[in-house]
Amino acid sequence: MSCSACRRTALPRCFPSWESWSKSRRRPLRYLSFKAAFFSIGSNDLAQYVLACDRSNGALAPLGDPLHPAVLELIARTAEHGRRAGISVSLCGDMAGDPRCLPALLNCGLRELSVNASALAQIKHTIDRLSSGGSVG
Repeated sequence: MSCSACRRTALPRCFPSWESWSKSRRRPLRYLSFKAAFFSIGSNDLAQYVLACDRSNGALAPLGDPLHPAVLELIARTAEHGRRAGISVSLCGDMAGDPRCLPALLNCGLRELSVNASALAQIKHTIDRLSSGGSVG
């Protein structure tokens, strides 16, 4: 059922609230329902679940845009919650090592990335360029 159909039939919502997300399909976790030393966002899984695209299916690959507004919104909300609660938030996965994603991730409030060693120099260079007012390219 589409969201517009949900609205027409007065169903509450098609999607879970932005404040609840987990890999568990049975019961989403709410940020405030448990104490954590840190949050780590797995960008590959997050994009796959939010966009409903199996990344192992080549036919769906073009739909799995990690810079999709829904993915960025969840990252930003998680980073903001972590900032307010004094909890470290990091991101791992393909987005962390992709220089094209860095401006969006920094705008979301992320300050910690888990990057493969082979991408570290390029990511550091990109952050330096962005910090000095340059662009990604």
